[in-house]
Amino acid sequence: MDRAQKLAVLQRWHDRIAESDELIEPVIDALQLSPESPVCTAVWSLQGALTESVQDQLDGADWLTWYAFENGMGSKGLEAGPKGATRPIRTLDDLLWLVELE
Repeated sequence: MDRAQKLAVLQRWHDRIAESDELIEPVIDALQLSPESPVCTAVWSLQGALTESVQDQLDGADWLTWYAFENGMGSKGLEAGPKGATRPIRTLDDLLWLVELE
């Protein structure tokens, strides 16, 4: 898989995770659901399965979960990378840079 194909896979992953988060948040708020509710568990389980599948396509890169949850899909711009070569990870291009270091 070349770089453009990897970015396309990451974009599809990003869009589906963002879309499902956007759609589930009002439901969680309106119904005052706990994180352990069946609805939340089902959505987050599907997100996890999608993330694992994409990680497998990218040769086991395990940065996707970090990017989505700890780095707020890049909004926090946290730095990551090997010692001495870290950089802020804000975009999918940055994420792919990180993934390709593995």
